[in-house]
Amino acid sequence: MDKTKDILSEQAILSRIRDGDEAAIRDIYKQYRSSFMNWAMNNSNIDEATASDIYQEVIIAFYKNVVSLKLQI
Repeated sequence: MDKTKDILSEQAILSRIRDGDEAAIRDIYKQYRSSFMNWAMNNSNIDEATASDIYQEVIIAFYKNVVSLKLQI
């Protein structure tokens, strides 16, 4: 996929989240969780529960920034 299509896709996801589409945030949560968990546990001295807690906080912050329009593409 080229960068233009990536940006359009990302904008569509952000729009869905702003419109209250809960499936959009769930999709993001599921799509990136495994990668984040592996990265966090391999690059930090943390266990799975701590990595999971951090990931949940990141998703909450991401959601709040999208809804408040602080995050735009």
